[in-house]
Amino acid sequence: MRAEKFSELIRKQPFEPLRMHMTDGRMIDITHPDQVMVLRQRIDVGIPTAPGFDILEWVEHCSLLHLVRVEPLRRAAGENAVSQAN
Repeated sequence: MRAEKFSELIRKQPFEPLRMHMTDGRMIDITHPDQVMVLRQRIDVGIPTAPGFDILEWVEHCSLLHLVRVEPLRRAAGENAVSQAN
């Protein structure tokens, strides 16, 4: 996915939470657009301490080359969530 396309998803109003699927099997949830910084070659996602917290614990650096797909989080809600820390 191109950086411009991903940026459009993040800026969409109203914002819709997303789940990113990476080539290594990780699933990273984006629940707020302020969690994300889109760069030309990667996406940096701040991971909160716990769901609903505004304070971020760490940052996942995700290469756009390894982004398999992005889906609305509400569609993924039926899946078992994999830890974001994998």
